[in-house]
Amino acid sequence: MDVEKKVPEQDQGKKEERGLDKKKYAFTIDYKGCGRSIVAAPFVNKILTSNEKIERDIHEARLRGGMAFEAFSPDAKLRQQMIAHLVQSLVERPDWAKSLGDIEDINLIMKIYEEVMKHEDTFRESGKD
Repeated sequence: MDVEKKVPEQDQGKKEERGLDKKKYAFTIDYKGCGRSIVAAPFVNKILTSNEKIERDIHEARLRGGMAFEAFSPDAKLRQQMIAHLVQSLVERPDWAKSLGDIEDINLIMKIYEEVMKHEDTFRESGKD
């Protein structure tokens, strides 16, 4: 499966100059909800290294403000996990997505996160026999 399937055709020839490979994935998001309409918002996700996963976990702990993970509702835990991961893995994103914690609409964050997880699942599957 080609992980860059969502890169528009006109950009396919540019993937080398953009540094896209199986560890990086360009995609766009279309979204309408909570008074917001987004069309073809560009993102580039990368597979995290072990050190970057540690940084993600540190960021998630900072979002909790030193409180125990169990102290938060399931929704809050999910939001913290998604935001911490996206902050580390999205190497390119639109200006409105620079501060993901300021986005009120959890459905928009989930849509971005789901696309990132699809890339990571595809990357992991590509290494199997």
